[in-house]
Amino acid sequence: MSVLEVRFLDVGQGDCTYIRFPNGTTMLIDCKFSEDSFLTMLDELLPSDDDDNKVIDYLVITHPHEDHIMGIGKLGERYLIKNIWESGHRLYIEEKDQAQYTHYYNMLDLIQKVKRKNGNHHKLTAYNELNIDDEPDVKILVLSPTKAYLEDEKPSERDIHDQCVVLRMEYNGRSILFTGDSSMEAWKERIVPYYSDESGRPNLLDSTILHVSHHGSYTFYKPKGKSKDEAYTDAIEKIDPEIAIISVGKDNRHGHPDEDALALYNKYTFNEQVFMTMDHETIFVQIDEDGNYTIETETMRNSAKLLTIGAVSIVTTPPPNEDGSYDIGVKLTFKAKITKMPSDQIIKNITWIVQNNAVGEDKHHEWYEGQHDNSRTYENQTAYSGSHTLLCEVRNKRGRMVATQAIRVNVK
Repeated sequence: MSVLEVRFLDVGQGDCTYIRFPNGTTMLIDCKFSEDSFLTMLDELLPSDDDDNKVIDYLVITHPHEDHIMGIGKLGERYLIKNIWESGHRLYIEEKDQAQYTHYYNMLDLIQKVKRKNGNHHKLTAYNELNIDDEPDVKILVLSPTKAYLEDEKPSERDIHDQCVVLRMEYNGRSILFTGDSSMEAWKERIVPYYSDESGRPNLLDSTILHVSHHGSYTFYKPKGKSKDEAYTDAIEKIDPEIAIISVGKDNRHGHPDEDALALYNKYTFNEQVFMTMDHETIFVQIDEDGNYTIETETMRNSAKLLTIGAVSIVTTPPPNEDGSYDIGVKLTFKAKITKMPSDQIIKNITWIVQNNAVGEDKHHEWYEGQHDNSRTYENQTAYSGSHTLLCEVRNKRGRMVATQAIRVNVK
């Protein structure tokens, strides 16, 4: 089955999204890394060409701030990059400060390197629909920067955020909106008036998944420096996302995500479905050829495959139908059965965690902690169709994980 795979990578305080399109084309939207483990991970994800080069087909740079381009020089040294799409921003940097902008100059060098090797370099402008080679079912619309963007020889941070790249990607009726660090001014003055039904045309902003702007800063809703102003909510209302994903680092010095902004993302998503990399680490999204989509978190994936000193299995009552699925409305009882445990271990806590992945129009893709106590039994009722994950984590009295198990519950 053809699948669009998107990974919102956990890179701390910054942005980097890996995309593998249904026919194998790869894309990286922004990059921010300071450790070689990031490159090792990319080595495993990226395909090789006939000359054994690891290939990034498209590198998209939403804007040239360090938390979106850190490490870009190493990308150019290690991988064959065929296309670069970027905002067109060029910074004015006094000579005495140039040593502080290594990543920016590495970006400029990489653009020239791609050109020399006959790759494609494209400065994005709004109103354009972009085609991906060999991916006819994927549609990409550029919402920003505008055609009227004049390259300022001394752009401020606000100038750059006002003209940051914004892309809407669609595949089989599902869409993801990538917003970079775009500001309220960009949305209020240009994007909403031109791309929503306010223009008299169809609302092109409506998106299934919103990759939240500026790491959850208030500047998507309010002017920079005016955090006490009344929030501008027309943009989020027009986007009307089912899911919001925030790329943000733990304990970052900027205070992201902003508390008021986070409350609004919870309000305007379906059933408060907001995922943050600081909580869930890398967030995996897959959209299949039928338009169904699933979400998984790295925390759950890692827990499910963790090497532990004990072992636990999950017994489900009643058993599924002959095809392995359950009908809607069935009350299920899950029992944790300890199958291996050292005699010196005292079980203190058993946590049951649910990741829902509804299909169709149910929209339920929430992650939640179903139960957190010492009970070996957990009860839940099937409510909507899809393939859902149930994770059981067993900890000792010191809080150490001593056993873990995950199962799929398929409902049709």
